[in-house]
Amino acid sequence: MAKNDLKILTCEGDLSIETSEKWYKEFKKAVKEHKDIRFSFKRIEKLDLSFIQLLVSLKNTCDKEKINFEMTGELPEVVKETLTLTGVLRQEVERKEGQAE
Repeated sequence: MAKNDLKILTCEGDLSIETSEKWYKEFKKAVKEHKDIRFSFKRIEKLDLSFIQLLVSLKNTCDKEKINFEMTGELPEVVKETLTLTGVLRQEVERKEGQAE
């Protein structure tokens, strides 16, 4: 089965343990069916470490499977800091800078 090009996942509202199973299924399906995955963050009301763990896992899987991974939209500063510490955000910035050359 050929993979489709781009999958945009709009992440908004509750991004916590209460919705982590839903997001896990979305992520798993996106990795299986698409070559490019973009997260669009909007109006986040609740976010906890379970969602961040899913993002880190997804980023690692995308790297392994050579799937493009991108994040857009507004993230709370504390989330940006956490994603930078986990390497998810830094790797994304480094990859974009490398592509510009």
